[in-house]
Amino acid sequence: MIKEAEASALPISRGGLGQVLRRFADLSKHDFAEEKLSPGSWDGFETVLSMFPDSSLPNWPERFATCGGRQQNPLQHKVVQEKTWRVPMQRDMKVVKVDARAIDVGYFNVKYTNGRKAYEGMNQISTHLFPSLAPRVATNRRMSDSTTLRADGCMVEVAGVTYFVGKDSVFQSTGKEPRSVLPNYSASDKYLALMRGALNYMAEDAAAEHELVIDHLVLGLPLNNFSEYRDALKERALGEHLIGQASGGGPFKRVTVNHVTVMVQPQGALLNFGAQNPQSGARKGWTLVVDAGGGTLDWFVSQGRVPNWARSGAYPKSMLACAYAVADQIDPDYKNQFEVIEIIDEAIRHRSESFKLAGDEYQMSQFQSSIDAVLRESVDAMLSTIESTAAVSTVLMTGGGAKVFQLFIAKHHPKLAKIMELDPDSVFSNVRGFQIAAEIAHPGKR
Repeated sequence: MIKEAEASALPISRGGLGQVLRRFADLSKHDFAEEKLSPGSWDGFETVLSMFPDSSLPNWPERFATCGGRQQNPLQHKVVQEKTWRVPMQRDMKVVKVDARAIDVGYFNVKYTNGRKAYEGMNQISTHLFPSLAPRVATNRRMSDSTTLRADGCMVEVAGVTYFVGKDSVFQSTGKEPRSVLPNYSASDKYLALMRGALNYMAEDAAAEHELVIDHLVLGLPLNNFSEYRDALKERALGEHLIGQASGGGPFKRVTVNHVTVMVQPQGALLNFGAQNPQSGARKGWTLVVDAGGGTLDWFVSQGRVPNWARSGAYPKSMLACAYAVADQIDPDYKNQFEVIEIIDEAIRHRSESFKLAGDEYQMSQFQSSIDAVLRESVDAMLSTIESTAAVSTVLMTGGGAKVFQLFIAKHHPKLAKIMELDPDSVFSNVRGFQIAAEIAHPGKR
């Protein structure tokens, strides 16, 4: 057990003893007060990593030209021996270090990157996703059956509550997982659990059995709450994260994040678009990125790579609101059943003629007016903020609902139809741009 006097001698770069010790609250399972350490039982604690300074993307327009997807060197994973960390039952662990990673936590899915992989002769960004579900796991529940032991996911603890997150989270869920579009979503326990689920998959991909160190992680937020929650999200992501096995037993993995950048979500799509289309930087006029996500419709106006924040924004109604409008007409309780909402959402996005629930078939035509009402409300909010689109030369449609909004805008605003481009990889476009931003921050380390 560390005594307060001993702890004061530990190397701390900045922020004070209380701030550093609070980073280990998840490890010791005790609360730390400012300048005080509650009694704990974590023996063998020898050192702490100093808090890392804030990071940014200096000179990124100049660096951008050299980091297109086809010019990148493949990301090299370096395995080194770490001697300073001592964790119970895990001594002298090997630490895997990677330079750049990205996560986009959405309302439907969590998208993340595993660096770059060689594919068809090119070093392409490796992207993956899993459902944005984080079912709670009872503390007295033993997950020891063979199915659970092979479950694709992991256990994470946030604020004393254990969650199962990952690709098989649906098998641990009760079926009712409300998805409310909240302005403080990034400050919720669920968000942190989902982010740690992505960190787990990054560790697995890097073959980090005990510890992974990510030098630079990029995350995204909607434009409507970016300024308010950016710093708090950066602070949550920095430092150490403990991740348990799917069964809830066995040793923990540790993922340490050294530097964090938080971007507005549609800015990631713009970066990705520029990397895939180098000639786009020579276009004259304004570019409008319309990001139709699950919870919010975001729009980002820029000229070249210089944003116009006054004309950019977000509205808290998008594809999830469309699905809720349909569910409300059938059974309001369906809004809390994520599988039902996903069935409806898929029918909307694929323009299906009908869908089935509990053996009953519903024609989409009977709900189209309700869906259009949501789309109109969001698009009107966007256009009122932009004011004039006369000087806009390109409208990039991205996000999971890109096609739905593209068709609606083209029908009701035909002048914009001539300059609209549909992102060919709209689901992963933002997180690909985040990955590029992380690489720009470290141009010598791809």
